[in-house]
Amino acid sequence: MSTRSIALITVCLFIICPWPSLALNIKGGSGSSAGEVSFNIITNLEKEANFKSTVTLKDLTLDKVTEASGPGKNSIEESVSNGKDGISQVVLSSGRLDMQSSTIASGNAVASSQKANLEGDKGYIANNLDSTSGDVSLSAGFSGIGGNLNTNIESVAAGSAKIAGSANIWAMSISIQRQPKQ
Repeated sequence: MSTRSIALITVCLFIICPWPSLALNIKGGSGSSAGEVSFNIITNLEKEANFKSTVTLKDLTLDKVTEASGPGKNSIEESVSNGKDGISQVVLSSGRLDMQSSTIASGNAVASSQKANLEGDKGYIANNLDSTSGDVSLSAGFSGIGGNLNTNIESVAAGSAKIAGSANIWAMSISIQRQPKQ
């Protein structure tokens, strides 16, 4: 009888951004059969903005939670990929920003949930899902004093790409549901 040992790798990275700008790129993997997961975070934040991101990599499953809030001109770009499926998200704000996102990625899928509340002179969100069956993109924004945009978006890329949720821009509610044509 043979005995196999399995090494479990757990990495937890906790980031609180004391700098206005941060660029972070981390990849993890174990052999070609296990796949690879990676993520990028790029921020450009005002000094008054708060940013916190927690990233855990366990058994080649990446779990990332990000929160940001604050006044001023702020931008956050995040992307997560498993080598064949990926989700990227952008939030830009000139005014007030409140954003939370949660993403999980494994060799089989990438899924994300993002909530954003943007108020002020300008606000913009964009989500792009890239999967083997095609891309799905969503973007929304406003420009003008007193504008606002609230979004609640769920995204899944797992051999196909699907996005659903809701948006409220200048008090107009919009339902979101998109997947690539079959």
